Amino acid sequence: MASSKIVNGLKECLRIAADCKNFHRVVRKVRLVELAPGRCKCEFTVEEEHENPQGALHGGFTATMVDVTTTAALLATERGLPGVSLQLDVSYATLFMHWLYFGRLRLC
Repeated sequence: MASSKIVNGLKECLRIAADCKNFHRVVRKVRLVELAPGRCKCEFTVEEEHENPQGALHGGFTATMVDVTTTAALLATERGLPGVSLQLDVSYATLFMHWLYFGRLRLC
């Protein structure tokens, strides 16, 4: 696990997100499970607010979680610097996305 200072900082960021009025509020129910240099594991329960109109996990939320967890993984490295996503390509498998209805999901 990364240093407790980094872990506590990221947990605090997730806690603060609960009160945000901006886009960051979408991660308010995400829980940090593990953080190590270059690795971040989070989980959340897929709820109605995370759904697209077809009732499956919204692709935009998926892309946001990829962006958030990769930044957290970078913060946990020796340099401790965040990154900036210049390009983020996410391919969605229709069958996979329809499995992601209500339930718990872990992103590693």
